[in-house]
Formats: sequence, structure tokens, C-alpha cells
Amino acid sequence: MDCNEQYRERRHHTVCYRKLGEIEGEPEVLNFWRKGKSFEGISDLRFVTDLTATSVDEGFFQEVCQMTQLKSLVIDKLEVSDLSMIANLENLSHLHIVKLKPTKNMDVLCNISSLKKLWIDESKNITDYSFLKGAKGVIALGVEGDIWTKQKIDSFSPFQHLDNLEALFLSSVQVKDKNLDYFATNPKLKHLWISRCVPKSSFDSLRQLMPYLDCMWCDDYEAQ
Repeated sequence: MDCNEQYRERRHHTVCYRKLGEIEGEPEVLNFWRKGKSFEGISDLRFVTDLTATSVDEGFFQEVCQMTQLKSLVIDKLEVSDLSMIANLENLSHLHIVKLKPTKNMDVLCNISSLKKLWIDESKNITDYSFLKGAKGVIALGVEGDIWTKQKIDSFSPFQHLDNLEALFLSSVQVKDKNLDYFATNPKLKHLWISRCVPKSSFDSLRQLMPYLDCMWCDDYEAQ
């Protein structure tokens, strides 16, 4: 099993709902795409533990944050002014946000004690990830772009001193500060899945500091 299979929680939904009236029974897994106010009442679905929510505005977000039974939450296209309510999800272990925009209280993501896996993808308006500095409980962390647009990051400095981090995913990124040595401060880090975004000398330096780290570019920088 490679690190992607071990740490990523990929979602393969066959049905996407746009109206609550379409949902039958008491599902534990739900994929819901907001259309207007079609989300109203979704917080009453108390058996849902795995939710994928698309086009999340303030009202939809407030209802999602009342679903305290959630263990896994994927949010695509999040447009809110304040993230603080997400702290209500005290059972959440996996959080994946796509297209996050700068908001108030982003550091709340580090204060969900149950959270083990955190992904922030395709968030082109965020380059400073210092709000992640306190993510002590997270074992898998990802900040990634997509195949068309690289995620710009000011520095990898915020990704240090994460005491329980085992796997770090930084594919399709572009970074200003070319220093990778920050990663060596993570005592449990075993896997680094990163794009070839810095010179070979940076990977060589990291290999000296972390001889057993699983990182392709540390061992074969010229690989295609």
C-alpha cells in the first residue's frame, strides 16, 4: 500500500443530490450540491457521518456545522466569512476543503482535537499557510494545486514542528522560499509527496537530514 492509498480518503459517489426530498431512508454517506436554499433542513439528517458538500454558502455552512456526528467532511467551493463554527464538529477526523478563500478564524482548523487528516486544495487566493502551525494532532496534511494551476505557497515554514505528522502532500505547488529543511523538524514524518518545486540541492539537503524519508525527488531528481 502506497502513501496515497494509506492516507487519502478518496470519494467515489455514484449519486449527487440537489434536493432534500430526493434523499431516501437514513443514509450514512451523502453527496449534496446546493441549489439556492435547497440545503435547508440538511442538519436534521442525523445518520450522515460522511458528507460531501458543494457550493457551500453561509447558510449551508451553518447547517453543516450543526451535524456534530460527522466524521468525514469534503467541502467544494466554500464561500464564508468566518470558519469558527466548524469547531462544533467535535467528531470530525477527515476534512478536505477545495477552493478555500481567506476568511476569519482559519486557525480553527488546528483546534479540532479529533482531526487527523486535513486537505486544502486549489485555493489560489491563499499563499500564507501560517494558520496551520498548530495542527499538532494531524497525521496527514495536504496543500495541493491541480493539473492546470499550481498552488502558490510563500514558504514551507508553517509545515514544521507538527508532532504527529506522518505524511505531507504538496503536489502541484510553487514555493518562493526554496528551503525544505523545515520538514526535518517533524519527528514522525515518513512520507513526503511533493512536486519538483525546488532545486536539487534542496532535496539533497533534506535527504541528509532525513535519510529514511520516503520522497521520490530526494533519491532521483532527474526521474520523469
